[in-house]
Amino acid sequence: MKKEILELLIKQYQGDDLAGYVSDIIKTEKVIKRKVIVNTQSISDEQMRHTCIVDNLRIELRKIQQDCPHYEYVYYPDAAGGNDSWYMCELCGKETKTMTDTRC
Repeated sequence: MKKEILELLIKQYQGDDLAGYVSDIIKTEKVIKRKVIVNTQSISDEQMRHTCIVDNLRIELRKIQQDCPHYEYVYYPDAAGGNDSWYMCELCGKETKTMTDTRC
């Protein structure tokens, strides 16, 4: 804790146990700092776990899409009339620019 803040808290204190008051302030600050560290680490751990789960699901989806026979496609034209049109397999959702490869 900054010296100026501690001095201000001491000036505002009106009880008769200044040492206990200062000790409580320091303990509270340590507890809060520790909780923030633990919470921040937990957030980081959960983000990493989430990323791993999502990556594994994407790998699984790619495997499913590789095994898909791609029987039916939906055509999505470029809204601006350019050459950004594409096709999407109705069954697995895989996208492709052309229909020349029936296996996407």
